[in-house]
Amino acid sequence: MIEANAAALVQVQGTRPPLTGLAGRTARAVPDETFGIRVDLRTADDHWVPLDGRDPIEQVASLLEPHVSAPQVVLVGLGLGYALDLLEACDSPARVLAIEPDPAVASLFLARRDWRPWIGADRLRLLVGPDY
Repeated sequence: MIEANAAALVQVQGTRPPLTGLAGRTARAVPDETFGIRVDLRTADDHWVPLDGRDPIEQVASLLEPHVSAPQVVLVGLGLGYALDLLEACDSPARVLAIEPDPAVASLFLARRDWRPWIGADRLRLLVGPDY
């Protein structure tokens, strides 16, 4: 799925986002029964915590629901894309500029599901760090 999504981004944006795997020292991908996959981050005191919280849908809903009718949304720290799932579920017309600072997390976002309907409809632009 990651290659199909990346190819769609090239067609729309003209460039391929930098994609990498998680190094495992500071972040890791782990299976999740409810959401399929989640990203955990290592804290300074060597504990692993979920990037998107325990319930990423609930977390993103509390932040994004007041804005689902907006024509444009800018997301910084896209994570695995649960905000896009929420917009989709609410039939939001929003076009999204997503800025993901971490190429490894962007790779997991693109691998998680088929984003080509968003990309092909010019509803999603993805900028990936560090060279946005």
